[in-house]
Amino acid sequence: MRNHISHALILLAISLSVVSCDLFFDIVLPTDPSVFVINQNSERVEVGPEAMEHSVYIASDMTWNAILKQGTWCRLKQQTYYNEFTSTLIFEVDANTSTESRTDSLIVVSGAQRKSLAIIQYGTAGVIDASEIVLYGKLPVQYQFKASGYWNASKTGDWFSISPTSGRGNTVITIQALDDNQNLEEHTGKISFAMNGVTVDIPVRQRITETLIVNETEVSVEGNGGEFSIGTQTNVEYGVSIDVPWITENTTKSLLELTHSFIAEPNPSAESRVAHITFTYEDISERVNVVQQGRSPILDISTPGVYGITGEDIVYLRLVCQSACVHKGETRDFRLMTPSRNMAVLLEDVPEELEQGKWMHLPLSIFQNGKAIYARPVDVAKESEDDNLIWLKTASPSGFIVIKKQ
Repeated sequence: MRNHISHALILLAISLSVVSCDLFFDIVLPTDPSVFVINQNSERVEVGPEAMEHSVYIASDMTWNAILKQGTWCRLKQQTYYNEFTSTLIFEVDANTSTESRTDSLIVVSGAQRKSLAIIQYGTAGVIDASEIVLYGKLPVQYQFKASGYWNASKTGDWFSISPTSGRGNTVITIQALDDNQNLEEHTGKISFAMNGVTVDIPVRQRITETLIVNETEVSVEGNGGEFSIGTQTNVEYGVSIDVPWITENTTKSLLELTHSFIAEPNPSAESRVAHITFTYEDISERVNVVQQGRSPILDISTPGVYGITGEDIVYLRLVCQSACVHKGETRDFRLMTPSRNMAVLLEDVPEELEQGKWMHLPLSIFQNGKAIYARPVDVAKESEDDNLIWLKTASPSGFIVIKKQ
């Protein structure tokens, strides 16, 4: 029994001796973390202009503390954390409605070490790499749209399309016009990108497509000459050139005038002839062939009368004379006779002023022995005119009527 007590006293003495020895040593804790990394050692973090939460990653084997240098538009959701490995620090930013970027500094202290991270928030100018979007014809244009969260896009103007119209995060926006814009003015509109607390408006315009279209490729002109027209569709100032002297332009061209009037001189030959009228703007060129018929043999006839056509030959009705020309205000009636056959032809309501080549629907009557044997309208057009005579051509049946003005 005494031996057991002795052993217990010896063990107690040894324990007290050890404790008394430890009291003489200072416990030294580390002042620097062995691991201290902010956002993979990057110097900055960039965020979009919309109001939303973001995060950075902090790794430290000691307790750390985080503050913001300014803390006006950026706020911390969590300030201290301890973990041997990686921690997540959440911060939120207000919407930046300015076009300019702004910067705050995140300062993190762990032990005796201090690190800082720049937080850069883009302004609205950083949302899309364009202050204006310009379209040419129907060519699609692509722009990168920079966003952190959800967004949607709307447009003003029904002449173009955008795709996509909504999404999340960065993407590529495609803008395309629906037509080539062959107008006289540019198309204008805008695209509005709406994010959380931020709306960005980008003007969109489409330049006119330089267009020169000539409506005719070939024009036929009577051998006796006269006025003819060529229509164009254009939105540019262009030039007109004529490669022959017997055609002259009869109008003064301007940007809005889409019809050109020309005058062809009479063809002195029985053979047809060809001219070319060219419309030119820079490297755009449109050519029109002008074919003028040869001079009609009827113009060699100076005797008033009615003449028919067989094939290409003119059948001359002999012994025909004009007996009367009656003026009725702005029109005239002409009476022609064939005395040998006791026959008369009456053409009524011929205008005092006749336009070259313009067809008219006029009453025509044929009398024999004083009785009307034919009364039906006939289509006539002026073939030529001089100081004394008017040459008219007829349709159904084809022929000519030569009459004196007085």
